Amino acid sequence: MSVVAHSVEPMKDQAREIAEQLRSADELRRFAEAQTLTLLCHLAEHDEVGYDDVIEVLAERKVVVGGIGTPAVSEFIGLELAGLLRCPPIVAASKLADALGLKHRHPRLYSAMQQGRIEAGRACKAASMCLDLPAESADAVTDRWIVTQEKLGWTGCRGQTRIGNLAPLSRRAHRAKTARAWRVDQPRPSQIYWFSPLGYRYEVTPGGTRMLA
Repeated sequence: MSVVAHSVEPMKDQAREIAEQLRSADELRRFAEAQTLTLLCHLAEHDEVGYDDVIEVLAERKVVVGGIGTPAVSEFIGLELAGLLRCPPIVAASKLADALGLKHRHPRLYSAMQQGRIEAGRACKAASMCLDLPAESADAVTDRWIVTQEKLGWTGCRGQTRIGNLAPLSRRAHRAKTARAWRVDQPRPSQIYWFSPLGYRYEVTPGGTRMLA
């Protein structure tokens, strides 16, 4: 038994180290995605082709790509962004529209994204659901959503939440709990804690999963 224990501990330490590297990589991803949206806005605000550089009749026009309440930007910026982001111009224009819409129609949501309180992808998704609203109303809606986003999923979960519908639903997850490889605790109907073999603790709610320690 002692030989097995001594051989398992180094493997567990190595797994923990890899897990930390994975967590760091994900934090970098979240930061990079938020920073990309921020820099898209900055570039759009400063990008301009001088009239001395082009034929007058073909001089750049300003176009609105981010929806009502967003500033007009150079019609040529999509070409620049396509090269920088290594994607088709239409994809680059879509990314820019998301960024400008988030910053100028949802300033409080944009600020929450920059602070790392919410992922860029979720912020853009929430903003896209408010395209038909005036800017002031859109910002108010997503500001309320920020407060509740840890309690409500995208579909607006209703009713009692149990381990059966919050915890991973696979047979493997059930076996992991039964075999005590993972421990689970449910302090209240809408909240579940999973304790991993590597010493991490995760909170699972209808809004998703987040690491606590």
